[in-house]
Amino acid sequence: MVGWPGESITSSENNSRQSDHLSTSTLAQSRSENLQRWLPTIFAATAYLILIARMDRLLWDADIYWHIVVGRWIIENRAVPHVDVFSFTMRGAPWISSAWLSQVLYYIAFKLA
Repeated sequence: MVGWPGESITSSENNSRQSDHLSTSTLAQSRSENLQRWLPTIFAATAYLILIARMDRLLWDADIYWHIVVGRWIIENRAVPHVDVFSFTMRGAPWISSAWLSQVLYYIAFKLA
């Protein structure tokens, strides 16, 4: 075989170059598979560390406990409330809980913690 002008390549050198190319692509594919395997763990650990670092600000909102209680009510009654059942002054007034899913998730997270 002939490579560059004035250079001749034997079949063993050609096979060596092909195996180098294959090993490089196999190595790149292996690295990609390792990254795909570890990426969810890396993401979860990063999210966890961010939450730990910002723990002092997680429950700043005074309404978070309201959301937890509404989430508990939704789970216990298996329904989304359509009237206000918690307030003293407006009990029974029409109410739309637009954040019902997050309220359920807050309650579940509160129970797990």
